[in-house]
Parts: sequence; structure tokens; C-alpha cells
Amino acid sequence: MLGLIGAGGIGQTLFDSMNSFAYAQVSAIAIVIVVAVTLIDMLSQTIRARLL
Repeated sequence: MLGLIGAGGIGQTLFDSMNSFAYAQVSAIAIVIVVAVTLIDMLSQTIRARLL
């Protein structure tokens, strides 16, 4: 969902890969999105804990 609505340009790449039936590439993009969101969330949690 994140990639389809924007996500800094990765959405177009994801959409093109899905339309091309390049499922290996779609899987790689989805994994990158999940890892990036997880790392950003962990960083945000660490910063929030230090400030509060």
C-alpha cells in the first residue's frame, strides 16, 4: 500500500514491476519497504525514549 501511494518514487517502480509480472522484483521492493519502515520506526522509538 505504501508503495502504491507514493513512498518517494518507489511506488512507480513497484507498480511497473507488478504490471510486468516481475514478481521477484516486486518481492525485493516489498522487502526493502518493510525493512526501511521497521528501521525508521526503531530509530524513532529510540529518539522518543531519550527525549522523554
